[in-house]
Amino acid sequence: MSGLSDQHSIDFTFEDLEIEVDGVFFGYFNGVAELAVNAPDEEEFYVKQINVAGAVKVKRWRSYGYSYYDRNEAALTLDRPQASDTSFKAELFRKLEAAINSDPDAQETWAAEVEGARE
Repeated sequence: MSGLSDQHSIDFTFEDLEIEVDGVFFGYFNGVAELAVNAPDEEEFYVKQINVAGAVKVKRWRSYGYSYYDRNEAALTLDRPQASDTSFKAELFRKLEAAINSDPDAQETWAAEVEGARE
């Protein structure tokens, strides 16, 4: 039995997480995922929340009347969706969650957290 409480979670930073659907590559994603304990007596985690790094476009005006866009860093927060949610954000969460669950770095990070709680 581990020493993790049922509320225990950690932040896992991911970079270049690849999303592919039916052989079509959709891109690399960066961000932070909150990994939480499934149950205090289990050593597995689930993804509770994902913050995906991105950018927002901000319209600017030049003194002579032309406009242009700047890109400012931003993050999109994706909370765990309900099973019946079929929105784009819900599907993006599920794709990222599957990639995080199969990421060896996420597995190692969580295993180290569980091992540290045992000591």
